[in-house]
Amino acid sequence: MELRTLVAAAVMACSVLAAGPAVSRNLPAGGVTRQEVAAWLEAGGHPATIHADSAGEIIVSSSNGGVNWDIYFYKCAAGRCADIQYAAGWTEITGMTLDKVNQWNHDKRLIRAYLGPKSSVWGEYDVVLSPGGSWEQLDTSLRDWSSAVLRFKTFILG
Repeated sequence: MELRTLVAAAVMACSVLAAGPAVSRNLPAGGVTRQEVAAWLEAGGHPATIHADSAGEIIVSSSNGGVNWDIYFYKCAAGRCADIQYAAGWTEITGMTLDKVNQWNHDKRLIRAYLGPKSSVWGEYDVVLSPGGSWEQLDTSLRDWSSAVLRFKTFILG
């Protein structure tokens, strides 16, 4: 083997070792606050409003692609929540049957669908953030939710 080839291989090996592993940005212990989630959404170009829903739960509302959706917070302590749930609902959907909802749940991942009162249809996606969650995990969950909720809307509205 030529000396030039050996030197090139050694330089490449050193640069790979020096780069080290990718570092994720860990979420704070205990999860996220509603304010952090709203700021994260806004930083990514999504609208975000913190408010109480009809049951009095404090949620964050946003939208994409003409679909309004909410983020609910679970396993909260001292303002930090370990789990979140993306949720979107449509009311008075004619022709929606349990068989059609079951077809979605059987064939698709991520969004769990169910029928509600007065011909409403709901889709939800749960994310466990703590312990061990990262901002990259949250980014991935939003990317997955954003594309899946648009497919879900097309599925239920035809």
